Amino acid sequence: LPVGVPLAAYALLWSRREEIEGRKTRLGGPELNVLAFYFRTYSAKCWRWTVIDMQRRLVPCWLMAFCTDSTTVLVHSLGSSYAFVLVWREYEPSWDAQADQLGYSCAWFVYICIHALVTSIASEDLGTNETFVAS
Repeated sequence: LPVGVPLAAYALLWSRREEIEGRKTRLGGPELNVLAFYFRTYSAKCWRWTVIDMQRRLVPCWLMAFCTDSTTVLVHSLGSSYAFVLVWREYEPSWDAQADQLGYSCAWFVYICIHALVTSIASEDLGTNETFVAS
C-alpha cells in the first residue's frame, strides 16, 4: 500500500505530465478533469508533490503496522516531518502564496504534535511525571 498507491498515482500523472505542466489554471483543460484532484493545489512545475505528500502520510502508518516499537515509529515520523517542513519551505509547491503559507504552517503543526508525543514517551521512559517536569 505505501509503495503501490503512490507509484500508481505517479505513473498516471507522469503519463500526462506535459498537459499538467502546461496548464494555465489550477484544474487544467477538460482532458485533465479526471486527474485534477491530484494536482490542483500544486503549481504546474510541482505536480509530483501529490506523490510526496502521499508518501509522507502513508509511511508512518505502514511503520505502525509492522514495527512494534512506538519510539522507532515516532522518531522516524519526527525526522520525516521535519524534512518535509524544510523541503516545503524551499520549494513552495502550492499554486498561490497563501496556500504555501498555510501548508508551511500546517507542516510545522504536524511536527510539533509528533515532537510532543516523542517528549511524552521519553518522560514516561525516564520515570518522570508532571510534578518533576514543572519544578
